[in-house]
This record gives sequence, C-alpha cells and structure tokens, in this order.
Amino acid sequence: MEIIGYIVSQEKGTTHGMKCFGVMIWLMLLFVFTCTSSLHQLLEHQTIHFQLQLDPDFKDLLTVRDAKITEPSWLLIKSGHFMAFALLNILLFHLTGDLKRSLRDSLFIAVLSEILQLYFSRDGRIVDAAIDSLGILFAAIVILALRRDTGPTSGTNPK
Repeated sequence: MEIIGYIVSQEKGTTHGMKCFGVMIWLMLLFVFTCTSSLHQLLEHQTIHFQLQLDPDFKDLLTVRDAKITEPSWLLIKSGHFMAFALLNILLFHLTGDLKRSLRDSLFIAVLSEILQLYFSRDGRIVDAAIDSLGILFAAIVILALRRDTGPTSGTNPK
C-alpha cells in the first residue's frame, strides 16, 4: 500500500506528523473493529478478542441473504461502515492532498478489511465493501465541492 511509503518518506514537520498520527490511529481503530471476534462484545462490553481462522471460506464474501435491512441495528452498523470509510478518505486526503490517491487507498483498505474479517472469524461481505465505497465516494464529493467553493487549501497538492 502506497500510503505507508508516503507517511515514512515525507519531511518530519509537526503538522505532517500530526496528520500521520491521525491516519495511523484511525487505521488501528478500523483494524480493531474489523478483526475483533465479536462486534457486539466490543460495543456492549468493551471486550476485544481476536480469534484467528487460518482457513476462511471466501464464498462468504458473496453472501447477501443474511442482510437484515429492516432491523435498526443492521442499519446502524452499516451507517458506521459508511461513516468510518468516509472519514478514512478525508483523513488520507488531508494527509496527501491527492484525491485520487486517497480514493484508491481507501477503496483498497475497504476491500482488505472485508477479506481480513474472514481470517478473524467474522462475516466479511462484499455488500459491506460496497457500503464502505459509498462512504468513500461521498467524502470525495464533499472534498470536491469544498475545493470548488474555496479553492485548494494551503499545504495541499491538488490533483
């Protein structure tokens, strides 16, 4: 993933360092939410537990019949997907100043997170990656709208 190389290779200014710190903290939080064995246990009891599954069934990525669209808890969790990856795209854009790069890296992380879930006894779903992608695209539209209204901000590299 190119973003890690970008973080390491840039000058060590305070502002850049804080941006890198923010991105790394958010990526760690996404990893915990992605890979903890039970999202319910994490949210309800603040319990983090990782259970490695070395032989996942990749067909699970294509499962859609377990989607409970009418249940409020399902909608809440999917809105979390949307917002988490929208924020990731905004943070990556703020770090790099390159919207194409932040889009590419955010989409890569969205797909990777669903695949990783299969290795940690969770339900990785392509539907979730699609919802993540909608959040990423929403953030990109907001970024483009703000840039059009205010112009590129100082310290960014518009592309």
